[in-house]
Amino acid sequence: MRKQLVGVLVVLVLAGSCGGGEETPPPPDLDRQDLTRALLNAQDAGDAWEQTENPAPNTVQIGGQVGAASIRPSRAEATSAFKQREGSGFVSDTIILLQSEVSARAVIAAHEEAAKTTSWTQERDDGGAADFSFNGAVQGLPALGDEMFAARLKSVVTTASDQTSENAIEYVAFSVGPMVAFVVTQDTTSGALARRLESRVARLLTP
Repeated sequence: MRKQLVGVLVVLVLAGSCGGGEETPPPPDLDRQDLTRALLNAQDAGDAWEQTENPAPNTVQIGGQVGAASIRPSRAEATSAFKQREGSGFVSDTIILLQSEVSARAVIAAHEEAAKTTSWTQERDDGGAADFSFNGAVQGLPALGDEMFAARLKSVVTTASDQTSENAIEYVAFSVGPMVAFVVTQDTTSGALARRLESRVARLLTP
């Protein structure tokens, strides 16, 4: 889940037709620094986790079609990530500012549509591949934001040398106004982190 994938899907090209010609307010005047301050931080993760330097958005794509790394274009975006010091755990969170609330809601709708594909394979840039399938619901997670998509996945990674490993992935995406946020975890729970991130994203829209 930490490898950059080939084949980015431009989700928002399709989103412009969802507004029905209605005028929408301009997006807030936020930049990458503003979004970065709202991200999960080392204190949120705790002492058992090490923060990743300059991470890119997580590359898991629901249905092999849509995920944090495939949302284009954006006005601003920021990502933080953490690796478990002892163990296979990994946490990634991303906030993306889009042009409008319509665009943000369209990203969640694209997830729902992509989830009709219940198993898929993503190539990795190390020559291996990851096979994903749905594996239940994310526990301890209330409704977040304006719209939300959440799922628990099973990931089976096969390296270029045919070694395999299996991991549990929790994937949460939600929209708040013109922003969409993601929390993706490996071998650890996502509920508390996603709730914390939602409150911070909401505060970005508070004058």
